[in-house]
Amino acid sequence: MTTPGPEPSPSCTQGEQIAKVSIKIPPLWRRNVNIWRLQVDAQFANSPVTQEITKYNYVLASLEGDVAELISDLLLKPPSATPYTDLMNRNKTNKSKEKSKEKSKENSEDKSKEKSKEKSKEKSNEKIKDKSKDKSKDRSEDKSKEKSKEKSEETCKEKNKSEDKSEDKNKEKSKEKSEEKSTEKSEDKSKDKSKDKSKEESEEKSKEKNEKKSEDKSKEKSEDKISSFLK
Repeated sequence: MTTPGPEPSPSCTQGEQIAKVSIKIPPLWRRNVNIWRLQVDAQFANSPVTQEITKYNYVLASLEGDVAELISDLLLKPPSATPYTDLMNRNKTNKSKEKSKEKSKENSEDKSKEKSKEKSKEKSNEKIKDKSKDKSKDRSEDKSKEKSKEKSEETCKEKNKSEDKSEDKNKEKSKEKSEEKSTEKSEDKSKDKSKDKSKEESEEKSKEKNEKKSEDKSKEKSEDKISSFLK
């Protein structure tokens, strides 16, 4: 509850008492206190009210509870010689304080937003770095795989070459063996032929000998016959 202001001075004129009914103070416009003050001053300018204490009471009665609570230190003090001026200046000061608080709040919010933006940027940069690292890792893995594949292909080629060489050697050996066998066979054949020839020759010689012997015998016989006849 707000403390009511001091009673109007007995010196208030009858016009001021009548003006109490017609004056209507607008609610405090927090967004722009200066315009609210102009509106209040216009209300009093259109009325015969001139005393500070009367104006003070009008404004105090129009203040909302939370606004009055903000200036409770001023309201609970005994009014000075210029209570209306003090009250209006205090409202202005409070409004400027509120504005400064709002600005500081906005600044802190902006700072927090900037920090969150920076954090999000850092996170996105970290994600990009991680992605680039993963890509480079994948590339290195692909390269190593390609190298291992090339090495395995080279080893397979070399193995195939060695196998081919061994096959060629085996073929050559088998060929040589077959050639050797064929030469041996041909030699054997030639030997057999030569043997056959020699045999035939020997047989012919033996035949010739036999024939010669038979001739010699027949000759001898004939000679013996002739000799026996001559005797």
